[in-house]
Amino acid sequence: MSLPQRWKIVRVWIAVCLATAGVSGPLAAQSLTSGSLQGVVVGVDGGPLDGAQVTIETATGGAVGSFQTGFSGTFGINLLAAGEYRVLVEQAGYQPVRRIGIVVAPGQQTSISVVLERRPPPILAVEEQVERASPSGMARARLVSRIELTSHEARRDLSDVASGLSEFVAPVDGRAGLALSAGGLPGWRSRLIVDGVPETLLSHPGFPDQPALTPIFARDGLDQVSVLGAPVDLEWRGGLGTTIAAQTRRGGNRLLFQPYLSASSGALGARPLDNPADSTALSLRGGVFLSGPIVTDTASFALRFDFQSVETPSSYAWAQDAATYRGQAVSLREVLPAIAADSFGTQIGSLVAPPVRRWRGGSGSGRVDWRLGAAHEVAVRAGLAVWKEEAGLLGSELVSGAGSELSARDASAALTVTSRGTLISNELRVGFGLARREYGGTAVPSTTVVGSGAAFGRSLGLPALFDQKTFDISNAVQLRAGVHQIKVGGSASLIDYRQDYRYGASGAFLFGSVDGFGAGQGVFSQVVGPAEAASFTTAQLGAFLQDTWSVSPSLSILLGTRIDYFTLPTDKVNTNPVWEAITVAREEVYQNSVNISPRLGFVWQNAGDWVVRGGAGYSFAPLDRFAFAESILFDREVMVHRGVGGFDAWPALPGLSAAPIAGERLTLLNTTIRAPRTAKLDFGISRSLGDATLHLSGAYHHTDYLLRREDLNRLAAPVAATQEGRPVYGSLVKLGGLVAAVPEGNRRFTGFDLVSGLSPTGYATYYEFAARLEQRLSGRVALIASYTYSKTEDNLIGSRSADPTDQLNPFPDGLNGVDWAKGRSDFDVPHRGTALLRISTGGRSPLTLSGRYRVRSGLPFTPGFRPGVDVNADGSGNNDPAHLGTAVAGVDAALRNAGCEGGATGGFAVRNSCRETLHQAFDLSLSVGLPVGRLGDRLALTVDAFNLVATETGIVDRALVLVDPAGSIGSGGSGILTLPLVANPNFGSLLVRRGDPRSVRVGLRLEY
Repeated sequence: MSLPQRWKIVRVWIAVCLATAGVSGPLAAQSLTSGSLQGVVVGVDGGPLDGAQVTIETATGGAVGSFQTGFSGTFGINLLAAGEYRVLVEQAGYQPVRRIGIVVAPGQQTSISVVLERRPPPILAVEEQVERASPSGMARARLVSRIELTSHEARRDLSDVASGLSEFVAPVDGRAGLALSAGGLPGWRSRLIVDGVPETLLSHPGFPDQPALTPIFARDGLDQVSVLGAPVDLEWRGGLGTTIAAQTRRGGNRLLFQPYLSASSGALGARPLDNPADSTALSLRGGVFLSGPIVTDTASFALRFDFQSVETPSSYAWAQDAATYRGQAVSLREVLPAIAADSFGTQIGSLVAPPVRRWRGGSGSGRVDWRLGAAHEVAVRAGLAVWKEEAGLLGSELVSGAGSELSARDASAALTVTSRGTLISNELRVGFGLARREYGGTAVPSTTVVGSGAAFGRSLGLPALFDQKTFDISNAVQLRAGVHQIKVGGSASLIDYRQDYRYGASGAFLFGSVDGFGAGQGVFSQVVGPAEAASFTTAQLGAFLQDTWSVSPSLSILLGTRIDYFTLPTDKVNTNPVWEAITVAREEVYQNSVNISPRLGFVWQNAGDWVVRGGAGYSFAPLDRFAFAESILFDREVMVHRGVGGFDAWPALPGLSAAPIAGERLTLLNTTIRAPRTAKLDFGISRSLGDATLHLSGAYHHTDYLLRREDLNRLAAPVAATQEGRPVYGSLVKLGGLVAAVPEGNRRFTGFDLVSGLSPTGYATYYEFAARLEQRLSGRVALIASYTYSKTEDNLIGSRSADPTDQLNPFPDGLNGVDWAKGRSDFDVPHRGTALLRISTGGRSPLTLSGRYRVRSGLPFTPGFRPGVDVNADGSGNNDPAHLGTAVAGVDAALRNAGCEGGATGGFAVRNSCRETLHQAFDLSLSVGLPVGRLGDRLALTVDAFNLVATETGIVDRALVLVDPAGSIGSGGSGILTLPLVANPNFGSLLVRRGDPRSVRVGLRLEY
């Protein structure tokens, strides 16, 4: 389908959306951004009070609606924007009551009961009562409480909220962002919806476990955040992972001025290991939130601005410093810079020293809300964030990030028009988003001393450019017909994507030992392609129809289906005539497809405090744009240079004589490629226990049609085997502690290097049980605790690695009839828990003390070799499992000391049979009111301490065995190769120390 044809389809769909936008009229809330508030007014005897005056106000005082209770004493309002509200109830001869802290959540109903007590006149005051009711609805959404949203702000953007939620596997290695994974899938599979409009979560997609930042959506600009593992409402777009939905703050009738300023230093509270260079690492953060009325009770505004200059000290480039050089014991930190300077005339001191990571940038956003009469509302928001990052971390690669740079910017705008009436309602949403990430760095190429597990220089993920622009429009109409609530709608998204990235373009040197580095003896590789980027436009069209049937006052059932149509410009991928001529096969790319997603949900709520809800259905997602861009970039003329031997001119890239062209690299999409899908089952029970609410839930997710990689240019059969029985697919060369494949010796067809075939044969299965307790122990004491147990299995090797070759199965023909790749997922983190306790006092100088404890299992890993060692010659230096036989003395003891489960298939370690150390962290926060002049208790001094107690984390040494530098590869009969292997005494310990450092931050906050 050509681009003009796709634009025509989008224009027709936009016209349909706009045509239905004029239909108006509110119902019980079934909305992505609105909920409903229902209530009853009774006397102390329990009898309903009719004619009572009810006024619903925002938390900042803006009037939303005014009603009189009917004969049954009831009142209500539907399609009420999510947020916090107050309800004032007045009746002649009764004490007026104002309920505060009423939470309305998207797609859910909040029900309250107000009791009025008779009082003789005069009545001089309104009695305020704190509301305890929780929203209830079809969707099992994890509503992030206001306490969680505003406490322990290590970073002020939305993504940092996930660090305190057990629903996510948050990063703990010094990186910032939303999540490593959620729902058993990598974090980039999660979806961000703000004010009902899809937003972009963009990091470096070449690093699958890289969390994404959202600085354009700061915490102080948010009213509400919720997490949905399995959305039931059909208006939710198709997506495989977890959905994070946020609502931005609105203004009100009261002028709010809330500035803040804070500062911290790396010399204040940091552990010596976190800051061995004793850097001052001064950080400053400041911003302001301002809101108020434009026209009282009609229009309001909200503005937010911030600026941050954050410096974070870090540890040494590697944790294990001991090595040998020319037979003498040396320090890696001293000898590597000395060799670089003396032998090669290059200064690398800044690349091996503890880097200071710098993040500087600012963001701003604004929102205007306008009520056009009682039935129509318009909301407009826009925002921009620009930042730069130095020495940032990418994935779990060995290099420290020193010398790397990132320039980034995000922009977002959205328009929402809500119309409500007696029988029909309508919500129209239009959004635009922009995200750009440009990575660069030092000119020194990636350099690894394999035997020591030490690396420095430029990341192999650099340089890179990713740019995405999105236009989105959607419309949903709701119609009430007796006990049925019909909802129908459609959406259209146009995404313009640009990618300029080839892993390994900056070149990589591997040296087997320090002696090898000093002599310039090693292995080199580089990917060289034409100076062009992959640029294309995709369209996503969707339509849905659903019915919510109120079977009884306590039971509702939802049934519906959604149709999604995904398009890709297949003409962007060129065929490779040489490959086609050799293989006599034509590889076709992904075809546009129509996907049908049925869903079913129910909610049951008895007259007491029980709520039971569940849902099931399918969700589809378009083909990964990163993978499609790879197929465009690697369709022709991308050459791989490889060399083995001496490189006297390091760090200069070697010429063709030392590193000739080993072949062309291709990426081909299989003819069976189709949109990945997830089947989700979700069940939850909530129980109100007075001042506490207990939530129990379970979930099952199965995702299939995920892409797996195989090397179509690998030799059809192994040419040899090691003494362990490991198949070897080419000739091997040994340089000290490094074993690698001889260039072109492992290829089926000459003239080609790695030829990646991407097939939709991947799957992921996820099981979850979760419990959460929210309790107010008193009016000023709150406790929130949650625990999640999960299990994730898949057949996706190298899910956390940036190197495409790490995704190759080391046993492509199976192992004893078993697919070795099937097993524990790289993202399997079974135990996750959080607990937050907050204590507040009143008075002239209020004091608030908050403590947060977090714990989670470590990430799994497979015992193998040092990064760079390729013992089966398949081209990957990070995918070979170790053999657990007794041929290498000390292996069993090393496994026991590291706490590995053991287990083997054909003698080789089971995938992900080991696990990193359990991680724990404790944060403390203190706020003290300062009674300064007229400010009263509005000015506060804040002190935040992060990671007061924290487990040491980083990159674990996964090498169960090492290549003996003094040995050589023996060749026996029948093609048996004998590798010189020894047990690694440091197996399971930290190879590189990385973590969130302990820090203390002091600030001032004003709420006026």
